[in-house]
Amino acid sequence: MASELCAHCTRQTNTDVERASTSACQQAEAEKMLKASRIRYEEVNIGKNVRIYPSREDRGKGDPRSLIGVVLDKVDGFYKLGTRAGEFWEPHLVCLFACC
Repeated sequence: MASELCAHCTRQTNTDVERASTSACQQAEAEKMLKASRIRYEEVNIGKNVRIYPSREDRGKGDPRSLIGVVLDKVDGFYKLGTRAGEFWEPHLVCLFACC
């Protein structure tokens, strides 16, 4: 009976198996979400005009709800955007703006 595991070791083994399967399921779900995102949002070329939607926290009460800008650069799925007033300091995802 030396091959039997104690209750704690059995529980730990079961936990490890569950964590491994959960990780695999999360990876599959993430890939599914990325595929749907690529279908929904098209690639935007550099130099294209876009409508930028700043968040409520980033704009004042009297500021416009959207801005017109241009795509300056693309790195790893993030876009650098610029307007007449200057460049945005943070990269944007394609879901935060729309093509004009």
